[in-house]
Amino acid sequence: MSSAVDVYKFGGVAVGSAEAIRTALDHVSRADRLVVIVSAMNGITDLLINAGEAALRGNSAECDAAARSFQKRHAILLPELFGNGKQRRELQALIAEAGTEMRAMTDSIAVLHEFTTRAHDSLAARGERLLARIFTAYAQQKGIKAVYLDTTSIVFADRKNGSLWPDFEKCEHAARKLVRPLLRAGKVVVVPGYIGTGPDGEVITLGRGGSDFVAAIVARSIKARALTLFKEVDGLMTADPKSVPNARLLTELHYREATELAYYGAKVLHPRTIIPLLDRQIPLFVRNSFRDTPATRIAADVKPGTYPVRALTAVRQQALISIEGSGMIGVPGIAGRAFTALSEAGHSVSMISQASSEASICFVVPGAEADHAKRALEQAFEVERARKLVDQIKVEKKIALIAVVGLGMRGKPGVAARTFSALSNDKINIVAIAQGSSELNITVAVTEHDATRALQALHAEYQLDKLRPLAEITGRESKVTLLGFGKIGRALVKQLVSQNRHLRENLGLDIKIIAVADRSGIRIDEKGFASSALQKFAKQKESGEKLFRNGSALQIDGLQQMMRRELWILPSHRPILVDVTSEETAPLIQEALEQGFHIVLANKKPLAVPQIQYDLFMSTVRERRVAFRSQSFLVWPSWLTIGSGASGMTSLRSGWTKVAPSS
Repeated sequence: MSSAVDVYKFGGVAVGSAEAIRTALDHVSRADRLVVIVSAMNGITDLLINAGEAALRGNSAECDAAARSFQKRHAILLPELFGNGKQRRELQALIAEAGTEMRAMTDSIAVLHEFTTRAHDSLAARGERLLARIFTAYAQQKGIKAVYLDTTSIVFADRKNGSLWPDFEKCEHAARKLVRPLLRAGKVVVVPGYIGTGPDGEVITLGRGGSDFVAAIVARSIKARALTLFKEVDGLMTADPKSVPNARLLTELHYREATELAYYGAKVLHPRTIIPLLDRQIPLFVRNSFRDTPATRIAADVKPGTYPVRALTAVRQQALISIEGSGMIGVPGIAGRAFTALSEAGHSVSMISQASSEASICFVVPGAEADHAKRALEQAFEVERARKLVDQIKVEKKIALIAVVGLGMRGKPGVAARTFSALSNDKINIVAIAQGSSELNITVAVTEHDATRALQALHAEYQLDKLRPLAEITGRESKVTLLGFGKIGRALVKQLVSQNRHLRENLGLDIKIIAVADRSGIRIDEKGFASSALQKFAKQKESGEKLFRNGSALQIDGLQQMMRRELWILPSHRPILVDVTSEETAPLIQEALEQGFHIVLANKKPLAVPQIQYDLFMSTVRERRVAFRSQSFLVWPSWLTIGSGASGMTSLRSGWTKVAPSS
């Protein structure tokens, strides 16, 4: 047996259902020596914290509802994962006990009228601990020698500069004492994420992204071969695919590049995650738990490559604060005093820019903190403002920061010029600019309204859609949502099923119908419906049955709300919405465009709208850089414009069938 140990961490969605837990355990069963870090089920941590805040407001009914929901979310896992045995009864008792303890804590918060940091952390810890217990029991049932180990016994933190930071020496000592013997005994060690032990022996939480951070700390402590984060996405992308539909998966990044992307808004990864791995040079993999696709590898040995820019990211809902005044010129300490005032007021600055004349200095803070930060600066410079040395302290809200990141930028002339030219050509105004001496990152501040267009313009300028050629099939996957299942919809499905082999083998296209919707509701399969399921739907419709059983027929606005809750939130590569209804679907089509869907219309009614609505369609198409196809009658599958070409489109020209429009 190899002495090398891997650390796997499963995020909230990756353990958010019985099916997800089965998938996660399949990954675990294929590994050798392993430590598994488990998050709470998605939504549970927010549920717990919201319950504490409700208790502080004295809302007992909301606390009761939260406790019931907490128990129910976990209880529904048991019949799907366990038989009717002792193990299931023990877990039922554990879930009931956790719910009772949760309610007792909210009662205490309500009585004391305070929701302290200690109470917050103790309450929030319940989600990870309970799910890790269930995961351990399920692994044991499947024949894996799994053992639960509480994080508070191996992750320790001290206070440094007013915040909690891991005591790496203490963590490593605990790992040698507790984790290593279990691994030598052939055990899979299951550990809750997000929590640890504070300087006074109290339970602490490590903040958003805390489970990833815990996984990195444990990986460092045991000198792991690698850390793998299993999530609901394929890995880190060249840009957010919701803003840039042709964003590509990054197969590798340097630690520094990943840190920059994480700091500037890449939600897949928290910047703290990388810090414990650096000195041990432990590679980090970000992988999709649900799809067998390449991962993003993050390591120290990654080379810059031939492209100067590797990826883009954006931080939205920011505010730009400017301190301006001719009396500031040559006066030492202005910047230092400004940052000291902001630090003492509890604000973190994400970008700094200063004019060479020293007459103006500006910095960016989160938009929600802008007014408080301004008041702190006004107080700090009260004397200078009275003497007119500082003319004004100005706040500009609704700002977004766009970060252009890449190791290859260093020493390569013209990168900044290309960045500014690309934005200028798209008529995007730059509010402020910053670049570090490392030349790893150029950050520009733009208005939030321009952020999406800025990302798309820069992505096109640096040809990031070609940075890594995608695999022939998985890289050209398109996910289709079919709105309406009348004659046209059924004819389309029939052709896609019959031509599936031709599309994949000859054209390299993987077309998956992931959602079918009509007035009876919507059904979704993220992996794509099997042909047998689609044929079953067609038979139901042809026999006059409802497609789905959702009570009375939905109006379009009701269907739109259902799609908003269930469909828009899904991560999709090249999502396509095909409207084959005869309904007034213009608002739904507009929202789908805003969500980055390509649109295909057999339905004329969305186009029979006032000119202002049609213009909005077209402007959204340009901004989101998506396709919008409409015909008075349909020729299938010639609409299928989803490959690559000058405009990102390739038409399929085989097997045409003319079909009259129908609902």
